[in-house]
Amino acid sequence: MKIAITGKGGVGKTTLASILAHLFAAEGKNVIAVDADPDANLASAFGIPREEAEKIQPITEMTELIQERTGTQKGSMGGIFTLNPKVDDLPEGAGYRMNRILLLVIGKVKEAATGCYCPENVLLRSLLKHLIVKRDDVVILDMEAGIEHLTRGTAESVDAFIVVVEPGQRSIQTANTVFGMARKLGVGRVFVVANKVRGRADMEFIERHIGGRRVFGSISFSPAVMEADMKGAASYSCSGETVNEVREIKKRIDMRLSSDLMKKDLRKKLLRARDQIPPDIREQKDLRIREAVLSLPEFMPARAILLYASFRSEVGTIKLIADLLSMGKRVILPRVDERNTALVLLEIRSLSELSKGYMGIPEPQLSGESLRVADDADIAFIPGAVFDLSGNRLGYGGGYYDILLSKITRKIPVIALAYEEQIVDLIPAEEHDVKVDIIITDARVIRIT
Repeated sequence: MKIAITGKGGVGKTTLASILAHLFAAEGKNVIAVDADPDANLASAFGIPREEAEKIQPITEMTELIQERTGTQKGSMGGIFTLNPKVDDLPEGAGYRMNRILLLVIGKVKEAATGCYCPENVLLRSLLKHLIVKRDDVVILDMEAGIEHLTRGTAESVDAFIVVVEPGQRSIQTANTVFGMARKLGVGRVFVVANKVRGRADMEFIERHIGGRRVFGSISFSPAVMEADMKGAASYSCSGETVNEVREIKKRIDMRLSSDLMKKDLRKKLLRARDQIPPDIREQKDLRIREAVLSLPEFMPARAILLYASFRSEVGTIKLIADLLSMGKRVILPRVDERNTALVLLEIRSLSELSKGYMGIPEPQLSGESLRVADDADIAFIPGAVFDLSGNRLGYGGGYYDILLSKITRKIPVIALAYEEQIVDLIPAEEHDVKVDIIITDARVIRIT
């Protein structure tokens, strides 16, 4: 389990990090707690006495070590140094041990653009990659208000990013900035945890300002936590109520990651089965699906149709799009806006308007005159990797269609096109997942009731 916790300074991310570390350790797991915030105070949250905490040397201040591992001199400008320094021995050599918990303090790191600190950044990023990608321990990162120290590859290996927010505009602004950073780094699981909550009004404020994201858990405002902070006592021992609330958050994370692992395995298995359908059989299946679409009662009165251009081994839709255009139907297709994790909808009038776009997917060319919204469609056809008999859907992991479907405000039929090889009895689903109304396969039309 690898968890990164971030948020505006003072929102309580360090308290959350320290309690989570204790909860994992109580289960018999080895935990590496990394204080990656320049304003390091994770040691205090663990209740480590000040005189002991002052003996913990931040890794970025280990001048001789940095010189040895990177082959450079601190303060030198430019030059050549090792980009993949040895770091596997650093946790035990530089950490502070508390039974099953090992505390690492990173220290302050200036921007790489200042030149003389590049070796420190290289060592830091190599260490974080080692901890997150190669170690089997539970790793909990207490990070500053951002995730700049993580490379894209490292960030993708983090199991959960927790953004801690409190009722307040500055906290919300910081959280929205972090959401944008996470998108750029390809982070999939970003969870919002509300802290210092005094009542329903505080929760409503947070929910209203976090851009439609679901609050994954909440921690009540606690004078006991403040008292422990002033005394330098461990957060874990200060408030039973707070510990129980964090325990519930941990439980939800465990359940979510377990569900995600099941979904990942299921997606991989059924996509392999779809890929293995012989071309001649696939062509016959596509024909039957296309005929079922054209004879569907919901299809005939629809004037504007949201569809997609098929890619790789998906149910073929190019001939269906041609049929719709020849019938005088308005055809709306998506174009991926990777930067904003969204689908831009455009109306096309000819197949010649399609060209290779994101990941090689056929997409309409961007034209402001043909921009549409989901509510313009009378019926929507969507792709997917796996579907079940209750209308639950597994996409490809990007969440693009989940976001799109959540924006449809009027009731229109949402229809999945799939081969029989993609149908299972049950998919692990969550309450906020958007279901489809109809699934059309090469063998049947499944109506969800």
